[in-house]
Amino acid sequence: MQFRRFVGFWVLAGTLLLAGTLLGVVVWRYPDWLGIQPGSERQTFWLLAIAATTLIVVLFLLGYHLLGRELGRSAYRKQDAKDFPQAARPKPHVAQVAQSAVPNGAYLRERYGVFWRRKVRLLLVVGEPEQIEAIAPGLSEQRWLEGQSTVLLWAGSLQGEPQEALLLQWRGLCRRRALNGVVWALSKDQCTDAAAMSTGARRLQTLARALRWQLPLHLWQVGGSAWSQNDRDSQPVGCLLPSRVTPLILENSLDSLLDPLRRAGLAQMHDAMTHDFLLRLSRDLQADGIARWRQVLTPLLGEFSRGVPLRGLWFSLPVVPVESTLEHFWPVNTAWQGVLNDKAASGRRLGWGAPRITYALALGLAVLWGAGLLLSFVSNRAQIAQIHTSLAALQ
Repeated sequence: MQFRRFVGFWVLAGTLLLAGTLLGVVVWRYPDWLGIQPGSERQTFWLLAIAATTLIVVLFLLGYHLLGRELGRSAYRKQDAKDFPQAARPKPHVAQVAQSAVPNGAYLRERYGVFWRRKVRLLLVVGEPEQIEAIAPGLSEQRWLEGQSTVLLWAGSLQGEPQEALLLQWRGLCRRRALNGVVWALSKDQCTDAAAMSTGARRLQTLARALRWQLPLHLWQVGGSAWSQNDRDSQPVGCLLPSRVTPLILENSLDSLLDPLRRAGLAQMHDAMTHDFLLRLSRDLQADGIARWRQVLTPLLGEFSRGVPLRGLWFSLPVVPVESTLEHFWPVNTAWQGVLNDKAASGRRLGWGAPRITYALALGLAVLWGAGLLLSFVSNRAQIAQIHTSLAALQ
């Protein structure tokens, strides 16, 4: 059925284009057949009018076809999301959310109102299970967590193929809007694995194309400690990056962290000698950390710019789990504030969606309409001048 419609559309468009071309050839080569004097202003006017009309009709058909196809795909994705098994769909009570990889829209509407899509931040968390659990305890088991108008979505490792079922649910959740970002949790050893980093970047690009939205990316290095630092005051450690990051900007941004980290680390060690995370991080970055990050990320900056812009680089120890009896509850740790405070990041649609097609079609029609008005004005002025000349000759 789709193939027949596709062929029918191109047959219709080709027929109209051929008819316009044949009519233009007749007016150009054989104007006498239509009672038009060769070389006259009238012949020029009709040639331009036929060309403009044919172009407008063909563009309108093309835009209608593309818009219909996009709306059809959107409806198909919506139906897929609805058809995905979601338990018996009871009344969407806050304490009765169906077990799923994403929260359902009814739950979010009850929590945040009808316009929840404008109020809720959606973040995808990727990485190996140990690192994901280190920055978002409970996410690997519960698949999504929610707190402070933010929803964390578990996406798993980037070293394997993405799960189609997860992709369908993400599409259903982020219709007509983008995900606010992706957080990639990494260990120190994983950060130095150039092959794994390149594979992960390509997986994220593929995911961005599948969702048709940009995915602003935050890299998060999870450190370790030989002794417990659970009672240490945590804070966001890292830097936001501009939209067009270069290796030099990356190096300067990390270099600017050294002195603040050293001062804050000494202050924390003054209170407790075991709280040495910030001081050790400052030392590691100065020794070889900055050079290592530059070496690993420089080849990938081009990859990140295509659908997955690099927005931030963050560091922390494993987040201390907080016991809670509520399902899917996320007690936001202050280490996340750097990611959550990134207000400038906004996913841009990739490719031609229905609004963009409609806008381009309307703009094209407006331009052609304006050109037609200008042509009509010039033609009328020429005819008026010709009539005045004829009257002057008769007198």
